[in-house]
Formats: sequence, structure tokens, C-alpha cells
Amino acid sequence: MGVIEGYANIVTDSQLSEPEKDYRVKIFAMMIVGKLLLVLLVAKVLWPKVMPQLSTSIKSNPSFMSLIGLVFIFNILF
Repeated sequence: MGVIEGYANIVTDSQLSEPEKDYRVKIFAMMIVGKLLLVLLVAKVLWPKVMPQLSTSIKSNPSFMSLIGLVFIFNILF
């Protein structure tokens, strides 16, 4: 389930009460924030230590937007 589809399913579900919808939207938002924090962890901690050892052509400090693009491409493929 993609990000937009998940949000649309939460908002348009007519069987849920308003408190239940609010709870699900909060959980959904926390999942998105968690994904961004994991990308930040990879960008600042894991990438500079691991990736330059695999290949010399890989930059040791990628930009945050480059990693967001990588996550986006990965989500499209899988």
C-alpha cells in the first residue's frame, strides 16, 4: 500500500468513527516520520561508514534529497 492510498483509505472509510479516524491518521503520520528518521540515520551514520568501502566512486556524504530519491525509487520498484 502506497502512502497516498493509505491516507485515502483512512479518510474515506465511512465505517470508522471520528476518534478512530484521528487515531489512524496519527499512527499513519508517525510511520511517515519514522521512515524519514530512518533515511536520516542512513544518511548520517551508516552511509559514510559502509558505502565508500564498497566502491571508491560512491560519495561518502550524500545529500538528504539524494537519499529521499533513492527511497522513492526503491518504493516504486518493490
